[in-house]
Amino acid sequence: MKAAFEVQNQYEEIQMDICILSDLHALAHWHVDVELVYVIEGAVQMGINEEQRVLQAGDIGICCSNDIHFFSSEISNSVILIKCLPEYIDGYGTWQKNHIFNSPFIEAKSVGQPGGLDRDVYDNMKALFHSLFREMNDHRDFYKLFAKSKLLELCGLMLRHLPKQECETKREQSDSSIKLVQESLRYIEKNVMNNPSLEEIARTMNISPYYFSRIFNKVIGMNLKAYQNMLRLNKAENMIVCDKAPITDIAYQCGFNSIRTFNRCFRLVKGYSPSDLRKPAIAAAVSQH
Repeated sequence: MKAAFEVQNQYEEIQMDICILSDLHALAHWHVDVELVYVIEGAVQMGINEEQRVLQAGDIGICCSNDIHFFSSEISNSVILIKCLPEYIDGYGTWQKNHIFNSPFIEAKSVGQPGGLDRDVYDNMKALFHSLFREMNDHRDFYKLFAKSKLLELCGLMLRHLPKQECETKREQSDSSIKLVQESLRYIEKNVMNNPSLEEIARTMNISPYYFSRIFNKVIGMNLKAYQNMLRLNKAENMIVCDKAPITDIAYQCGFNSIRTFNRCFRLVKGYSPSDLRKPAIAAAVSQH
């Protein structure tokens, strides 16, 4: 998945996609589409704006339009992921703007507990995720109508039963931080080959390096150096698969000063060597992911 801003999904027959994915990995990014995640099994670390959770089986993540979010998998997992345009939900695309949830996460362990979701409500939500997938996957008669009705019911349950923020100041502070990080991500991606320093980026954003570092780490889930390194490795991976240029040349093009350092970092992060990507089986697997 591409870092930073993603253009909206190109939907075909219906303005919604749903699929089951395994072992999610994605750098921090955002898009216009709403994204709902239900963990079937295993665990996945997920960050949404300024909050992070290790989601376990049964947990739910709610990404509203333009929320910055990322995924990281240390162990195997399987999730149901729904994407749709916000206007597909209410016709105007404002449902999540007018109803900011206290937390973008629903944890199964809190269901039925004080302050947690009612068990019947949660079970209904969980059933809707699975039912939505079946409708979109099976393509039975009138599946578009049934799928949309189930999506609306799922979003309606969230609006009716999840606690929402009442403090405008808190909302404005959060929005300000997210916009700041979005702006910095655009700058970093544009200048990724130059490895801009924390001080340079903070100066461009007109804020202190300390404040920028704190907000960036909190929202992105990693420090600036680690994020830049991941961007360069992802770019190198794509070039190795799609370009026939020597791997040494690609490493230097992606900002690595030593092929030895590049190979070590690549294997450490990706779990295989750069040269493995020239093997058809591995290249095909990476392309599908």
